[in-house]
Amino acid sequence: MLRLVLANMRADQQQHQPDNASSVNLVISNLYSDIGPSFYASKGWAVHASEQLVLPSTHAMLSTSRPPYATAVDSLDVLAQVCQADVTRMQQLTCSSAVYFELTPSVVLWFHARAAYYARTKTSFPSPPTSHGVWLQSRPHGTCSADDAFILWTHDFKRNVLSILRCHAPTAATFAVLMDAALDEARQWHLASVVTWNPHPAWLDDQLLSSVETRTESLPSLLVSNGHHPVQWLANDKYAWV
Repeated sequence: MLRLVLANMRADQQQHQPDNASSVNLVISNLYSDIGPSFYASKGWAVHASEQLVLPSTHAMLSTSRPPYATAVDSLDVLAQVCQADVTRMQQLTCSSAVYFELTPSVVLWFHARAAYYARTKTSFPSPPTSHGVWLQSRPHGTCSADDAFILWTHDFKRNVLSILRCHAPTAATFAVLMDAALDEARQWHLASVVTWNPHPAWLDDQLLSSVETRTESLPSLLVSNGHHPVQWLANDKYAWV
């Protein structure tokens, strides 16, 4: 998942230090701290945004009429389309001072396997979940495009929450539609709440803002060696958690 980060950094080196770019090694490391921000920050890992929106599964979103072309992300083919569309969109946004971790089907499937394990060991459900999320198609029977909205989730039976892995919503109204689908999924699986890491400010009305809190664990931290300038972490969402 660090491949694209390294590619951006090396391209920046070649542009600004063409004579030395090939001889300078870049070291990049990310981690999620459960011991607060200070220790790893003192070792070079810069702490990034760690807010989360926590909604009880009983919460009702306003104005959430489902669009006609909503598609369940419940197959590898659809999941692959959604991931590729996200990569395409993020490549258009990324520059030498902004990095992101590539969203791939294997990442989502890792979370899915984890959910299946805890479904067997911590619940009485006869079978594990099959849904990865919802994709809002911009046109009927089309392939997923970079403009399409989507939400991907994982069922965290260990913590009793539906965790949002990745969400792309161009407007607050679209986010409400996607969040309504997530809340419905949480209720179906008797999960207490839906948790979204670092929600975009444009998605949040006053009511949702009151449900945003700062995490004290799983703090996303990024180290870039050789004194490289600070970077912006795009798509600092749950899917990059390890």
